[in-house]
Amino acid sequence: MAGRGATWHENALVPITRNGVREDVYWTYSYGPIDDEGAPGGVGGVLVVCTETTEQVLNAARLSLSEERLHLALSGGRGIGTWDWDIPNDRVVADERFAKLYGVDPIRAASGAPIAEFFAGIHPDDLAPMQAAVAHDFNNLLQGIIGCLDLLQLRLKRGEADRVERLINDAQTSANRAAALTHRLLAFARRQPLDPKPVEINPLAASMEDLLRRTLGERIELDLELERDLWLTRCDAPQLESAILNLVINARDAMPEGGRLRIRTANLTLSPAAAQARGIPPGDYVQVAVSDTGVGMDPETLQRVFDPFFTTKPLGQGTGLGLSMIYGFARQSEGDVEIVSAVGQGATVLITLPRYIGQAASASAPVVDTDLVSPGRGTVALVEDEVVVRSLVSEVLQQLGYRVLEAGDGLSGLELMLSSEAIDLLVTDVGLPGLNGRQLADAARAARPGLPVLLMTGYAENTIQASGFLEQGMELIAKPFSLDELMTRIRAMMPAGAPAPLTIDSP
Repeated sequence: MAGRGATWHENALVPITRNGVREDVYWTYSYGPIDDEGAPGGVGGVLVVCTETTEQVLNAARLSLSEERLHLALSGGRGIGTWDWDIPNDRVVADERFAKLYGVDPIRAASGAPIAEFFAGIHPDDLAPMQAAVAHDFNNLLQGIIGCLDLLQLRLKRGEADRVERLINDAQTSANRAAALTHRLLAFARRQPLDPKPVEINPLAASMEDLLRRTLGERIELDLELERDLWLTRCDAPQLESAILNLVINARDAMPEGGRLRIRTANLTLSPAAAQARGIPPGDYVQVAVSDTGVGMDPETLQRVFDPFFTTKPLGQGTGLGLSMIYGFARQSEGDVEIVSAVGQGATVLITLPRYIGQAASASAPVVDTDLVSPGRGTVALVEDEVVVRSLVSEVLQQLGYRVLEAGDGLSGLELMLSSEAIDLLVTDVGLPGLNGRQLADAARAARPGLPVLLMTGYAENTIQASGFLEQGMELIAKPFSLDELMTRIRAMMPAGAPAPLTIDSP
């Protein structure tokens, strides 16, 4: 109106209040003068043209995050190169970097070969950097499991059944630690099967206080500074607990002479510039900060602290996966993690997770005591290509009283779904040969509308958590799972009424 001409604003943040809740909305808009010679300054009015660009801005941020993930995955393999083994077909392929480092013929590396042939001629010492990395700890855990089972078998043969409980407990402990180690590897690669739900972080942190104090010992003081009216976030609560515990253990080791550890929660709003610097979308977040008064880190250590297998601890006292697991968990949860530290000045680790608008998740279902429940009724279709796992799950289902129909691959499972059998629940592995578990679920629900599906997975791409992957009536359970957990999930999903009818379209 002052005659200074038109203006242009692109992807500007214009927060609005909708239904009593603030929303971050982005607009591209222009102000243009409407000429009027009789008006002051020659401008009689202003023409405003605006377009909402929220989705474009958020998609650009997601693309940036995806590109960062790709860069991290590629850079992680840059040091030793990358190779891939197609186990069912026994064929190994590798990139040029791996071929050069380990003396593999480049043509053979690119075209692929059986594993024995692929590594023929490579001296074992040349593979040491790759083998030494999460073999030491894993082999120790396997030794504990194998040793306990061997002794268990021996004592049962001798009729010493009253002396086997400790061996069973030790084997279970080692197996659970091996599972945790595998989850850390998957977490760094962001291929960990997560179960994100609305989470209240303050009660979660408060519930861990006794455990954390025992972990820290008497020489380290613990302070919890939990912000009032903390927003909800959406993440995998057990993984967040594991991340906090890992940070507390690291802090304890950094304070051998004692000190103070502080866990602080806070609401945080990131501007577009601040969010872009972190590679995450702008908006509201919830932050968990774990600070210690320990030895701190030098700049060189800070640069490598999230690298997998990097550790400053002696051999056997650290896997080098704790912080990389936390990093993978935060990024897979569409958040971020950063460390602020200096030598002699302690360290602060900041986990930033996106705000969730809605209600907190209800408490998890209680563990089923199979001695107290009535026998189940109905039929379960079980599709699993691993024979041992299929046999184990089938036995559990039959113990619960269900009739079980088994299949060893996706196509055989599809035949079950298209048969005239009455089926109440489909339990299927995701990574099936041929037709995968998710495709099988789609086909099953097309033939049997409303059929509940429990997907089992020991390895899951990030897309398994993407919007729309798990439809209504589908649930995900991550391997390895306890039998109690499996029984609880199956009990909850089995419909009370008649089995889903078969629907086949006429040709």
